[in-house]
Amino acid sequence: MKAGTTTLDTIERAAESVSRYTKRLSKTFGQKEAFCRHLARISEFARLRRLSDASYEVLREHEPYGIIYVEVERRFRDLHHTAAANLLQLLLDTVSDEPSEASYSRWRQFFQSEFAPAMRSAYERWVKRKPSSALVLEITSRKLLAEGAQTWWRQAPGWAAPLREEITRRFSRELNGYFHHIRSSVCAKLPVNDALIAESIGKTYITAIPLEDIKIQTIAGEIRQCGIPALLFERTSALFFQTLRDRVEADLLESIKRATVASRSDLANVSSTRLVDLSDRAAERIETELQVRGRLMAEQCTKRIAELSQELDDGRKRLRHELRKGFHDAEELLAFVDESRSLESLAQRVRQRSTWLGESLAKELASLENVRRSLDTAKRSLANAESLERITGADVRELLLGSARSRESDLGAFIDQFGMLLETVGSSFENIPEETLKSLENLIASTQKEIRLELRNLTDLNRSSGALRATVVSCEQDIQLLENLGGDRDFLGRKRYHIRTLLDRWRHVMEEVVAPFVISRVLDEMVKFWPPTIRGLETLTGSAMMDEARYVGEALEYNNLFYRLTLDGEGTPEPGVKVAVQVKEPAETSEEREQLGGMLVRHFSRTVAVIVYDIRGSSFMGAKLFDADKESQIRIQFNRLMMKIARRNNAFVLKDTGDGGILWFGGNSRELYDASYEMKQTRSGELVRQATGERNEVGIEPSERSGEWALRCARDMVLGAEEFVAVNIQNYGDWFKDVDKRELSFAGVAFASLPPEYKRIFQIGVGIASGQPGRDLTFHYNAFGDPDLTGQLVREANVYSTARDPSRSVILCDGATLLNFLLNCEEFAARDVKSVRLENLPPQHIEDLLKREVTRRAEIKKTSVGYQFESLGIGVDRIGLRLIYQGKHESPYRLTTGTDDIQIDEYAKLYDASGGTTKLLYEVYPIRRGPQDRTTRDGGPST
Repeated sequence: MKAGTTTLDTIERAAESVSRYTKRLSKTFGQKEAFCRHLARISEFARLRRLSDASYEVLREHEPYGIIYVEVERRFRDLHHTAAANLLQLLLDTVSDEPSEASYSRWRQFFQSEFAPAMRSAYERWVKRKPSSALVLEITSRKLLAEGAQTWWRQAPGWAAPLREEITRRFSRELNGYFHHIRSSVCAKLPVNDALIAESIGKTYITAIPLEDIKIQTIAGEIRQCGIPALLFERTSALFFQTLRDRVEADLLESIKRATVASRSDLANVSSTRLVDLSDRAAERIETELQVRGRLMAEQCTKRIAELSQELDDGRKRLRHELRKGFHDAEELLAFVDESRSLESLAQRVRQRSTWLGESLAKELASLENVRRSLDTAKRSLANAESLERITGADVRELLLGSARSRESDLGAFIDQFGMLLETVGSSFENIPEETLKSLENLIASTQKEIRLELRNLTDLNRSSGALRATVVSCEQDIQLLENLGGDRDFLGRKRYHIRTLLDRWRHVMEEVVAPFVISRVLDEMVKFWPPTIRGLETLTGSAMMDEARYVGEALEYNNLFYRLTLDGEGTPEPGVKVAVQVKEPAETSEEREQLGGMLVRHFSRTVAVIVYDIRGSSFMGAKLFDADKESQIRIQFNRLMMKIARRNNAFVLKDTGDGGILWFGGNSRELYDASYEMKQTRSGELVRQATGERNEVGIEPSERSGEWALRCARDMVLGAEEFVAVNIQNYGDWFKDVDKRELSFAGVAFASLPPEYKRIFQIGVGIASGQPGRDLTFHYNAFGDPDLTGQLVREANVYSTARDPSRSVILCDGATLLNFLLNCEEFAARDVKSVRLENLPPQHIEDLLKREVTRRAEIKKTSVGYQFESLGIGVDRIGLRLIYQGKHESPYRLTTGTDDIQIDEYAKLYDASGGTTKLLYEVYPIRRGPQDRTTRDGGPST
């Protein structure tokens, strides 16, 4: 991201959007991966049909989030369920040759007075606010009608089952015709691009069958109406796609043989051809090819590693030889001194020998480093080769097709391969192989023979059942269709078939039946109702529902991408009821948010952190005690507690400053500390740390958890300080026994009743600053041989530790610390969010509560300027911006609100309007349970 203007709110929201917790919620509820896969299929469908991108603009708008959520009021749902039930009953009466005037009157009355006016009002209001959302409205309405139809069929008489396909077809045509009518009238007045609607859901069944459960038989009736039996269509498709797959797999295998595949990850980039499926035979051949290649590579790598290892040993021997030679020369120089020769000549020889030794050692070390790097590369290559040698067919399939590929129906696979097939054989099948055409003739003949046999077997059975009668009729129709494909016989008396007619009909079915049906199911899966139905609530836990409500509120409602359908008025809708539609435009572009979020991840997902803490009231304690030994003992006791807390949180305890200390946290802070110090027991039995004398020149490593360790450590230090007072309150009388008794009576005194100056004695100020090793912080050994830190982070943490509040300890951290924690923590919430429990509530109350929770979460996110990490017992309040540099001078705290514009550069550094370098600043506090819960303060700490 380039430099630009932003706000504190925008920075925090961008960090939230790319945080581990938000990504988990998005993956669970937004199902972004599946959504994007569906969107790619729709894009291909639109490309083949030359539909503009505007026809599915609303879907592309949701690509960063995934599933589209629509809140449907119960009365609006009931309206659709009633419409479905009335129409289905009318159609059942009609199809069963028992037409009912009552059914027709009931449907006509309901449709004209309730359903049609409500839907027209919904359509007009919806598209007036946002024309592209007409697609969402039609998907929603059809889903509701499908729900109602599903409920009606569960209660329908058993004898109606054989009529279900015919009734469903008429049901869908009736409603599709109505939607076309209303859409046409609305589109005449408003700029609505309904091309995708007309080419997909406007042509297909209204059904609740999910995509993965779709079979050819689901739409057998629609296929039959196109002049081809479903069985022949399925077998023709299998033949075409087998031919296509054979060609693609052959090309893939050749590409693998020609390509340099040195690891498993290289396999996915071998071919540019999009794979839809992979046969077991092809997977086995690729497996064999890679295993052989891996075995050869492993042999070569093993030989190379042996050579480099020997070369490394030889280099070490040369280095030792040069060092011994250098020591021998030093002995000669000492002898030169003993001979009392000219010191000037001695100095010249020392310089010459030093220069020679330095150059020689540098040359040998550089050579060793090159060999070591080559050896590391060879070892990695060996690991990759051994991985290839162990590869299986299942691994090949996963690497080429993707592990996330969902289970889909045959129809879904047909659509994916259809475009590729046309590219291969031509749009008019002009490039179709001759052997495939011959196979098609055999296919027609064998299919006709099989259907005739099935019909003969059915004729011998009892045809009294409705299902059996329907199957017989279908077989008879299929035989007639196959007869229509037949032509004259050749000179050998063999029957010939109209293959061109078959190809045209097959393509027509794919384009006008299968593709729209699959796309309609895909669109159906891209929209979800909120809240779950009462039946859905029974299968969900309270925490899962609240997590989903949070996702909907903070990710969708907050960004104005959450849709609502409600009916005005109370109670049962009356004729002519209007529908209120609430749709708003997105608040910000996803591109801007993604760019800023990506920058924050690059700069803050892995950091190092520094803590500087300062013990309050030390001067007052010294003045009152007037006993240096006793003051030292008390401070040591307190700092030992702080050190114990620091070590528990993976800190490198750098130094004890007497009235405070310095700690740092990183990926190797514990490792370096354990290498630098060990605990020894003194004669008095006390455990003290002692330097090991080992100088570890390894640099600081950043970590994803540095911010968490530092914040958790600061929380524990504040709580530990309070516990120290609680445990030692009875010692105050002994510690301050020389104090004027009129000031304080220590017998049985409670901490709450202590004068302020005594309360402050063991309060602490904790400052936390985070950044990158090398640039912001360096770990090294000082002139005395002790571990030390240098860098801006130490100075900044020291400044933050000076913040004060007369009544409590204070923790301040910079934005880098919070962002590192926020990006990597498992769960967080806005500061003002209170837990809501759903246990033991009736379903209707749960539905209402979940609706309110979505709005509440969005509103809190808009106004909150802090976070709570409940599982870790940490709360964070944003204070604002601290001006660090303005010109050559450092400024004291200057705090601004979260909506003020600030500049951010490509390194994520912040500047105010005048160009001064600034830092985000936050106060951290422990979250307490029970009556001591933290209360909102009027102001922040003073400095």
